[in-house]
Amino acid sequence: MLAEHIRAYRQLLAFRKELHNWREVMRVTRERIRGVTLELRNGMTIRSGSRDDVVGIFNEIFVERCYCPAWFYRAEPDHRVLDVGANLGLFSLFLASVAPGIRVFAFEPQPETFERLTRNLAENGLEG
Repeated sequence: MLAEHIRAYRQLLAFRKELHNWREVMRVTRERIRGVTLELRNGMTIRSGSRDDVVGIFNEIFVERCYCPAWFYRAEPDHRVLDVGANLGLFSLFLASVAPGIRVFAFEPQPETFERLTRNLAENGLEG
């Protein structure tokens, strides 16, 4: 129980740091609502559908940095990365935020999710 409270508090702090609309995101997280739009403080916007766990994926990629722990991988602007199963594009957007100029090749086989991926990349100026 204590561990769960600590995790929730850490998530709150991280969301306050990373998200402009952190209050709304915390509310929908508590109420287990999906389909929220994330407004990042760095100016990026991430849209999702009603079945997407965008908050959970955001937490894994932007907060916990599950794909880029310091001991494993550090993104650099001259790198080339394959994002296979890109989902909504959160990892691609994360890489662009920490290493501007990085080249990410994002692939998503599910047509509806692919549409949201391309929209998220385009809305954040990363469609190229």
